[in-house]
Amino acid sequence: MTQTDTISEIELVYKPSISNKPIISSPLDAYNVFMDFYPKETLHLQEHFFVAYLNRFNRVLGVLHLSSGGISKGTGTPVPNGITEKEAGNLVARLMESPKVCCFEMVEINPTLDKENLMAENAFEILVRATNQLIND
Repeated sequence: MTQTDTISEIELVYKPSISNKPIISSPLDAYNVFMDFYPKETLHLQEHFFVAYLNRFNRVLGVLHLSSGGISKGTGTPVPNGITEKEAGNLVARLMESPKVCCFEMVEINPTLDKENLMAENAFEILVRATNQLIND
């Protein structure tokens, strides 16, 4: 056997250190986790959608910034190509299936900017889907 016929084995393993990750067991815990990731400079200017990934012990494995922007003028800062009402409704309904969901908040609904009442109607539809998911479980 020649030198080129011998190949060493390489193993790549990812072992995250989760002992220092926070545990979410209340709405306040969720708030504290998300505030570490929320862009402070746009806190009151633009809507953002974040998802926290938890293990089966409610320990945070990671946080994903899913989208920014909006779908109507009835928000503080509308941004084109944000999440749609249908996408938001599907996502919220799916999230509500999990027993780990401990809070749900809808923000950035501004009726003074919503001349067509579109944001209020979309928010209501999303809230109906979330409520129906809770009732049907």
